[in-house]
Amino acid sequence: MSLRHIPAVLIAAFTSLLVFASAATAETVAGETTTVESTTGIPSPEGTLVKASASYESAKGSVIVAVTTGAEPQLEVLNEEGHLERNSGGIDFDLVKMPVACSGASYKEFAERVAHEPSSFDPSTFSAAAFFSSYGDPTYLLGQMRGPPPVEFAVAKTVVGPTTTFSAETHPLVNQGFNCVLVMAGAGMGLTTMSFPLAPPPTTPEPAPTPRAPTAPAPPILSITTLKPFKLKVDKWKKVKVKVTNTGATATTPGALQVKVRAGVRVKPARQQLPILPAGGSFALSFRVELTKTAKKKSTLSLTASAPGASGATGSLALKLKQ
Repeated sequence: MSLRHIPAVLIAAFTSLLVFASAATAETVAGETTTVESTTGIPSPEGTLVKASASYESAKGSVIVAVTTGAEPQLEVLNEEGHLERNSGGIDFDLVKMPVACSGASYKEFAERVAHEPSSFDPSTFSAAAFFSSYGDPTYLLGQMRGPPPVEFAVAKTVVGPTTTFSAETHPLVNQGFNCVLVMAGAGMGLTTMSFPLAPPPTTPEPAPTPRAPTAPAPPILSITTLKPFKLKVDKWKKVKVKVTNTGATATTPGALQVKVRAGVRVKPARQQLPILPAGGSFALSFRVELTKTAKKKSTLSLTASAPGASGATGSLALKLKQ
């Protein structure tokens, strides 16, 4: 149904709509469809709608509508006698704001109800703008905001193959709150219609923050106190004290202190258990050493403190033979 046939009561209400329009919220709405809503007669290829899309920015009063038909629009077509004549068809689309579902049928029902019950019409919920482009006369292009009298405005048109794109930016379209597009193409033998709603683009949710991988606790770190050199006589036992400390930030698991035995040196015990050491904790151990007759003048023992998962430590003890 073309809006050029809107009931008079609706046309008369548009004057008050221009007052309401300035208070509307500015936003961009868009929509599209590939579904033909109705077909009348036998439409020509250029009168068969394939796809329609539109976007409307209320703050600027700008609109872009693209209509794709089954064939590129022709200036002339063959009549029933097989002669070329001016193509009487065209594309008619309407931007509307109405409080009912967006479809030609719902609009027709809405218009008929208002025509019979004018008091039920709320002018703040309805507005309309009509656009028409002739196939046979490429200069005939009309954009019109309905009102008493209708306000006409400039519309640009480009045709690329079967797609005709209309664009306009004008004050009469500012803040009109359009929420529906009705499209009609064809004439003569038949026509097709489409309709689709205009809505804000879906809001893209903020991506959920990527959870941080838990920071692995710092491993415990063992250290051994520095031991002073000892002078020993042959076959004389000497007690040695050593302290193992956890200098790391986490506790250790149970570990061990190992003394590597050298030729000519006896050690008791050569291996001892280390308890759990908390961060900063220490544990003192002692062992005995003895030099035999085969000992060298100087022997160095290696000490190793270790625990699973901990950074181990090494130390040394120098033993000199006392004459």
